[in-house]
Amino acid sequence: MNKLRIAMLAYHSDPYGPLGGKKSGGMNVYVRNLSSALAQLGHQVDVYTRAWEAKKRESVVESNLRQFQVAAGPLVAETATLINYVDEFAKGILERGRDYDLVHAHYWLSGLAGRSIRDHLKIPLVNSMHTLGLVKERVMRGIQSENDQRILEERRILQASDQVIASTIAEQADLQWLYEVQSAKVETIQPGVDLSLFKPMEMSAARRNLNLNSDERYLLFVGRIDPIKGLDVLISALSRVQDKNVRLIVVGGRSAEPDGIGNSLAKELINQSKSLEIKDRVIFAGSKSQEELVSYYNACDAVILPSHHETFGLVALEAMACRRPVIASRVGGLADFVQDNETGLLANANDPSDLAAIIDELLESEALGEELAAKAEEFAKSSSWNDCAVEMASIYKQVVQDFQP
Repeated sequence: MNKLRIAMLAYHSDPYGPLGGKKSGGMNVYVRNLSSALAQLGHQVDVYTRAWEAKKRESVVESNLRQFQVAAGPLVAETATLINYVDEFAKGILERGRDYDLVHAHYWLSGLAGRSIRDHLKIPLVNSMHTLGLVKERVMRGIQSENDQRILEERRILQASDQVIASTIAEQADLQWLYEVQSAKVETIQPGVDLSLFKPMEMSAARRNLNLNSDERYLLFVGRIDPIKGLDVLISALSRVQDKNVRLIVVGGRSAEPDGIGNSLAKELINQSKSLEIKDRVIFAGSKSQEELVSYYNACDAVILPSHHETFGLVALEAMACRRPVIASRVGGLADFVQDNETGLLANANDPSDLAAIIDELLESEALGEELAAKAEEFAKSSSWNDCAVEMASIYKQVVQDFQP
């Protein structure tokens, strides 16, 4: 059992599609890079996602790695309706391939399909939840609510899983305390970062790549335009930053056009910046590829993650690998590796005044920024996707060995 045959499920969002949209963020980066690293170790990985294009892709991504888009429901479907097509998705996978050692599902909707495949093929189910409904409900109470069906199904999926993968100790604690998952069934494996791509470059060169002013100060936000990301908090904080020339670049959404960034929240954020009289200091750059992000990270003075909650926060790790200082909310998995005054700075969540004060502190001290950036880069260098894949494959093998149908 040296080489495994793995069915990797990413039902609701295509890991090979464009990043930055409503459903395409860190999980897509995770699945794409983990799958590639496992394939490079010699394991056969088939990535399955729901078809969202008229011409469904079924392709060899690289040696040992294939991607399949499976028809399940209409090409364009509201997130709330996707649960209706899970059985069709699982059936499509079973029609394409049945010769797997295990199935690894990502997010709760994929978990539903994974549970069905587990029962049909009599193979173990590994689950990575990425976000949890109960955690979002607790964090976003009064702002955004999760439906009861999701939380009920999450409980069922976790109980049916043979192994659950957490990204941080904080996520592991949530799984154990909120969902009562047995500790023996949860393993924590830190995600990686593509160190061949995300690395330092001269700030002046990065700014030339992006046509940015060499004399300005820039803050950077990277992520989905979603209430849980706390972008409204960051915009409010920007209005309180002492240096009134500091600009904020927002990378995320579907396009660089203000009216097409992705959803009604984006328009609310634009209106917020207008009301605070800082519209000319907030640049909505739209969605960018991983390759383009390298220049954005290296062009900025600091990367800000003002999230109300993050299971892990791959953006922070990418920025750290580029030797950039990070300011993050003191929440969830972020605090596991953005260590305050060591590898970054932590701010109170949903507190624009505290965030603004910490931004001021960083911008006023070049020495502090350089010290944090150096330690951040050192930490990131120990976080490769190859290391993540080696750990994951070891757990896979143990799960397959211990599996009892």
